[in-house]
Amino acid sequence: MDTIQAVNRSLRCFIFGLLAFIPVLGLPMGVIAWIHGHAVQHRRGNQWNPAQPYLRWGRVLGLIGAFTSSVVFLLILAAIQNGSFWSNGCYGHT
Repeated sequence: MDTIQAVNRSLRCFIFGLLAFIPVLGLPMGVIAWIHGHAVQHRRGNQWNPAQPYLRWGRVLGLIGAFTSSVVFLLILAAIQNGSFWSNGCYGHT
């Protein structure tokens, strides 16, 4: 992997890491960020990457975003399963 590809994939990793904070799309975007980050880190090894901070932050943001999206998704499923979502008057019915 040459330097230009490493920079492009590092920036792509960072963008996907930011997109991981979108509630519904967070999990797949976080996984994609982690895959891009791992591929760049694995292929470059110890070679210098000018976009290393973007790569690092993309992986961290992707991991945090995917984790929070998973937790929110599980909480929504638990609320729907318990029936509390519908019986608490989310539509204004009492």
